[in-house]
Amino acid sequence: MRAVNHLNRYVSNIDKFIDFYIDVLDYKLIDKGIKGNEKNYGVLYKRTRWI
Repeated sequence: MRAVNHLNRYVSNIDKFIDFYIDVLDYKLIDKGIKGNEKNYGVLYKRTRWI
């Protein structure tokens, strides 16, 4: 069985992106901040598994 370990995405509005993944896809925010290149980032993980 294969699984996605991580996914890098560039989005125009990180807060909207995070809200969507939390509210609609049931992810949880682990970390949020600004990288050294001054780009915002968020780390999310899937709380439930789909069968």
